[in-house]
Amino acid sequence: MDQEMDVVLPPERVKLFDKVVTSSDIKQHRLAIPKYHARMHFPLPDPSDSKGSLLRMQDNEGKMWRFRFIFWKSYQGYVLTSEWNQFVREKGLSAGDTVWFYRSTAPDMQLYIDYTSQAKSDVATSNSDVFEQTPDVREFKLFGVTINFSL
Repeated sequence: MDQEMDVVLPPERVKLFDKVVTSSDIKQHRLAIPKYHARMHFPLPDPSDSKGSLLRMQDNEGKMWRFRFIFWKSYQGYVLTSEWNQFVREKGLSAGDTVWFYRSTAPDMQLYIDYTSQAKSDVATSNSDVFEQTPDVREFKLFGVTINFSL
């Protein structure tokens, strides 16, 4: 008994910008947003309001994230805080990875966040014949990355 199921397609999205994650973004538990992109794509918080505003973004797995978007006086720029640290941990982000921001073209103008791991793109573009497998070379996978080392 085959029933035809309605497939819900994700809404059309337009790319806003991307940002390469720096070691400061990780260590300081905040993502610095370039001023140009902050002013162009996000509702700006009042600089005198230390609490900023809340930006809700959905990741590629459908999970909703609530990032605090504030003007950080000491940095003189805009940053995402609050759940940023949790996002970093859950996604396994590190310096050099890229975070992508999108917006729905639907009337709700939903914000989306995605990422690309530098390690994954390096592995995808690397030559797999670089390491010759010999008895004194070991190989293991760490976070999906094949690592070879000599004994």
